[in-house]
Amino acid sequence: MIVASLAVLAHWSYAPAGGVRATPFQSLSGGPVAQRHRWLAAVSVLSAAVAAGLVVTSASAAPSGTATDHRVPVRAVKASEIQSKITELLRQSKIHHLASKPGALALQDCFTQEVNPSVTTTRIAGANRYETSVCVSLGTWPAHDDPVPIEEKAQAVVLAGGDRFPDALAGGPLATFNHGPLLLTQPNALPSVVLTEIHRILASGGTIYLLGGTAAISDAVKNQLTTDGYNVTRVSGADRYATAVEIAKLLPAGTNFFFFATGRNFPDGLAAGDAAAMFSFVASQDPTFPAMAVLLTNDKVMPQVTANYLNTFPPGEVLPFTAGGQADAAAVSFFGPLPAELRFVGQNRYETATKIAGSFFTDPQGALLGAGVGLTTGVNFPDALSATANLALFAEPLLLTQPTALNPTTAAFLTNHAGEHDPIFPTAFLDVFGGTASVSNGVKNAATAAYTP
Repeated sequence: MIVASLAVLAHWSYAPAGGVRATPFQSLSGGPVAQRHRWLAAVSVLSAAVAAGLVVTSASAAPSGTATDHRVPVRAVKASEIQSKITELLRQSKIHHLASKPGALALQDCFTQEVNPSVTTTRIAGANRYETSVCVSLGTWPAHDDPVPIEEKAQAVVLAGGDRFPDALAGGPLATFNHGPLLLTQPNALPSVVLTEIHRILASGGTIYLLGGTAAISDAVKNQLTTDGYNVTRVSGADRYATAVEIAKLLPAGTNFFFFATGRNFPDGLAAGDAAAMFSFVASQDPTFPAMAVLLTNDKVMPQVTANYLNTFPPGEVLPFTAGGQADAAAVSFFGPLPAELRFVGQNRYETATKIAGSFFTDPQGALLGAGVGLTTGVNFPDALSATANLALFAEPLLLTQPTALNPTTAAFLTNHAGEHDPIFPTAFLDVFGGTASVSNGVKNAATAAYTP
């Protein structure tokens, strides 16, 4: 793999005999299906996160009370320089057999799909947030005992509380780096559907990361998984900010690319987490490529635990990206002036998501470089938490909308990028996460219309 691979573009489908690509839903009713066909494509790029050739522009004072007198010099990045680093596209196809071990949910329980000549629209949704996280995993990972190469299987599971968002916001990069899903649980009891999915994709002895303290995921859940033979590691700090730092420490040593988002609200962190998870997945394939972690701010304030962690890096070694106005203010107060290319601040959560999408998920010509786009509600968090660890594998940005009306900024982004996708796929994909309470059928249809050229 080329040194600077940015994104592994993947999208799952089921290939019938004869090799013609069929959707998983066509496969269910369209005759025998022998194989699951997943495409992997690696894009060679040194994007906005790559330090090669960046110019040191300034230094700023450290926050009061820190041990470092002068913080990280800020490295300026020009869009033209970023795009010139994109050199070539590598593609590799992988074939999976259909899962030989059934899960708690069937494909029919999780997916509805509509196909036109240009766009394949898929709704991924279970009966609740826990089932939806299982549906996302079901559409991504084969069973652990399927006869496919081990590198194609989940190597770990990241488990986060489904009743709160902060830990899961930071957990996407950990999941993709370790080749596994981000599943959700109740605090005091692991839903049976989630446990069955863990058993399906991860053999006994596999690693499960629990995000957060015992208030987020109780020791009863930990003990149950330990009894089932898993190696369970709790990743937690004194609060949400410290937990995000502890998650970052589990990425490769020296990880120093960070996406900052407020830990007091979820929308900005969703889009940022998708981008960071994409970087971390590629880093798992190519150790010369930088992983990226998500760090949380206390709105406009950099938490002391985060400041202390950042001050462990030598000056000039941190490259900060910001998502949303709150985190941006915190980062600027800590690092000093940041170049515009590192700051993703929209007028609202919907515009912030499109700004991230337009920078991290497009090619040098400005076209979407992955399988398509993801869409979820911008007013609630559960459906999107697991989505980030899935979309990152497919180089799909996560866009946000209101539940009953397609957000105008999101609609404009879809129209401006109508039909764009990597040509290894027969159509562009619009993946909608959550049921009709999250994204109504009217919004789904409007999004499809906007994305159809």
